[in-house]
Amino acid sequence: RVLTTQQLFELHFSSIQRARSRLSRLHQLGVLWRNRPRTQFGSLPWHYTLDQLGAQTKAAECDEDAAEPE
Repeated sequence: RVLTTQQLFELHFSSIQRARSRLSRLHQLGVLWRNRPRTQFGSLPWHYTLDQLGAQTKAAECDEDAAEPE
């Protein structure tokens, strides 16, 4: 349910730059939610999951209620 930038790049994109750009735009549009977990010595890569708009879109495609998680 949560994927990193690198994982999404490997699954769906031809370049890491394209992945970062598209993921950033989807986040701005409210389709994806992202978080960058912190560690004691820096931060981890961005982690993405569906935001409200993304969940509603997925639910509509699957004839499900977006308020109910899978």
